[in-house]
Amino acid sequence: MKKQFIFILYSLFLCVGTIAATNYNVLQQGAVGDGKTLNTKSLQSAIDALHAKGGGQLYFPAGRYLTGSLQLKSNVTLYLEKEAVLLGSTSPYDYPGFSTEKELKVNNDHFDQALIYAEGAENIGITGEGCIDGQGRELALTIDSLHHTGEL
Repeated sequence: MKKQFIFILYSLFLCVGTIAATNYNVLQQGAVGDGKTLNTKSLQSAIDALHAKGGGQLYFPAGRYLTGSLQLKSNVTLYLEKEAVLLGSTSPYDYPGFSTEKELKVNNDHFDQALIYAEGAENIGITGEGCIDGQGRELALTIDSLHHTGEL
């Protein structure tokens, strides 16, 4: 009986070890937390890699991480440490849904203009003591100035 119990316990530890989620630190994935460097490509690549491995956590240590749109995928969680800030870019060109066409499209789906979005994803999350600053006012002012200069 004692041998069976030890075997079962050992088997459980093996199972837990094999299903443990992958954790990525954004700095080790090429992101720069200076508030000036655009990190969209490195952050999205890390999200995609975590998703491909079955999921995990993308860890943001203290810093200011500038980004355009990020698409969360199934089984991926963003964890923002205290003093970590995810900053939305103030350039509309950093959001794939942004268009310079003067005619409005009939489709009202503008989710890809969001800072963080998910489509058909399950088991996703954003946790931690950090914050997300979409810089919406600054982005709106930039778009407004593009209208006034005739670029839009």
